[in-house]
Amino acid sequence: MALPESVRAAVVDEPGHITIQEFDMPEVGTDGLLLEVEMTGVCGTDPKIYEHKRADVTLPVIPGHEMVGRVAKIGDDAREMYHVDVDDRIVARPQIACGQCEECFTNGPIFCEHGRNYGITVPSTEPPHLWGSYSEYMYIAPVSSVIKISDSVTPEAAILGPAVLGNSIRWTQEGADLFANPIVIQGPGPQGLGAVIAAKEAGASPIIITGVNGDEARLEMAEQLGADLTINVSELDGPLENEVRDVLDGKLSPRVLDTTGHPAGMQNSLDVVGREGTVVMIGQGGAGVETPVEFDSLISRDVTIENFRSHRIPHARQAMRFIEETDYPLEDLVTHVFDLDDAEKAIKTVMGEEDVDEPPIKVVIEP
Repeated sequence: MALPESVRAAVVDEPGHITIQEFDMPEVGTDGLLLEVEMTGVCGTDPKIYEHKRADVTLPVIPGHEMVGRVAKIGDDAREMYHVDVDDRIVARPQIACGQCEECFTNGPIFCEHGRNYGITVPSTEPPHLWGSYSEYMYIAPVSSVIKISDSVTPEAAILGPAVLGNSIRWTQEGADLFANPIVIQGPGPQGLGAVIAAKEAGASPIIITGVNGDEARLEMAEQLGADLTINVSELDGPLENEVRDVLDGKLSPRVLDTTGHPAGMQNSLDVVGREGTVVMIGQGGAGVETPVEFDSLISRDVTIENFRSHRIPHARQAMRFIEETDYPLEDLVTHVFDLDDAEKAIKTVMGEEDVDEPPIKVVIEP
């Protein structure tokens, strides 16, 4: 089937503004790949790109780094490297590796010295231009990480793979013995809900997840995914610590995952971790947001604070295995679907600036 001569894409051309632009259909060379985008997720990072609140973003840029689609073109070297061919269905990880620097060799692409990411750091003025998935077609550069998936996987589930569930798996499980042990997950957004799945698969018990007023639908979804207890902290008469102690027979949790990025939520996370416990802080409040910390209490309890930037390749592959081999209702996390012309509305829905029938859990775009 012949491909069109031009490609439509949504471009953040200035802070707080998106235009639909057309680009020439690119060549891919021997080591490149062209993806026909089936669906792309609107990540919590995308509003920061839209408002140009990230220092690593150079406008104009095509957003989008959570994608699923089919191979439309592929070079011979890329075909051998990725073990995929035209019409195969794939997801790709967000990082663009150089494959040459020390970090790529030792720690993998998430710390590549060039720091390039699809939909974030490469401007649309750089050929072949299609560096983000808010587009009908997207360029996949050499040395990327591509995972072939079954046609039976719904696009709604597939876009939750590497960048959502892969992150949740690493943040929840890495360095932890969760089997028959409790965990508290702060924040029922897509990453927090993904963490419920990761904790369930690791055998954690009980799984406690918290939210605030407005998170009712998300907390209900957490129960469907396997959470044992949901807590609306906005409705508590006392501190969250008391509630956790009531559930855990007077004890606090050995592991806490904070996805909120909010100073009050982060303080709650520090309050509910037990002796020799670990708090994983992955929520980002934005540049300039500071959270006061009482270190005396943490030191006296021998608490460890960890941060993980993103998933690695094994976590992405594990995420796709979960999606293909389990029956979690991941499709239900996708609450709002927009077409490419409404990309700006999709981002504003994530930002809470659109009047929608129900609060969003996961927003996606179908180019």
